[in-house]
Amino acid sequence: MRDNKAVVCLSGGADSATILYLAVAECSEVHAISVNYGQRHVKELECAKALCKELNVPHRIIDFKTLATFGGSPLVDSSIDVPTQAEGKQAVTVVPYRNIFLTTIAAAYCEQHGLNTIYVGPTHEDLANYPDCRPEYIESIQRTLRLGGTIHDIEVRAPFISTKKDQIVMFGVERLGVPYSKTWTCYKGGETPCMECDSCRERALSFYVNGFKDPIVPDEDWVKFCNEMDNKGVERCVINFKASVKSTKTVTIENKNGENK
Repeated sequence: MRDNKAVVCLSGGADSATILYLAVAECSEVHAISVNYGQRHVKELECAKALCKELNVPHRIIDFKTLATFGGSPLVDSSIDVPTQAEGKQAVTVVPYRNIFLTTIAAAYCEQHGLNTIYVGPTHEDLANYPDCRPEYIESIQRTLRLGGTIHDIEVRAPFISTKKDQIVMFGVERLGVPYSKTWTCYKGGETPCMECDSCRERALSFYVNGFKDPIVPDEDWVKFCNEMDNKGVERCVINFKASVKSTKTVTIENKNGENK
């Protein structure tokens, strides 16, 4: 039987945090790496550090700001405005070939630390705009890494590549006890989430439909978002406890008809 020893590509966001907790549950040894590629939302790296401290997982932040020198994306170029979701321009946030660099760095880390598995965080919502989040890419980079290194059974795992963000949040709460209060997602990297960019809106919606409050969103902003979703007729579950995602207990989720979800 294969003894999975993993490194998690950890951004510090909700999806990668869930993957970190999943890897700890699945593998005999887990490390995490985060990459400072010059992103404007660099505060996510502090979240990554806090998550690893919580789990006592070895963590390294790798400086790769060279990626930002090419510019072209608002994530690494402060002269370009981060688009709002209403503008429908999520594709401009792509940092070209970012995941290829990150996965290759993770493979090099595996070589040096006797690991054989890489966890990455593409989700269903990423498929439309991010070419290096597609299943074909994951399969291709795994073949390339096996050919280009000495770990010939290295495995690249993307456990949520066909999973929607609301399902990921539910799994993180119900099964893993992920402390989402210690994660960051907003592309702008301000003091509080902007609640306008695609990243904020997708994250907030994933909490809303499950009946949870996003723990990093101020109450006033959360009420405003919920009212907006309610006015649009977006359905959400009714959950049987009040606050939340900070709880590590398994919870029972019910839909509006009172059936277990």
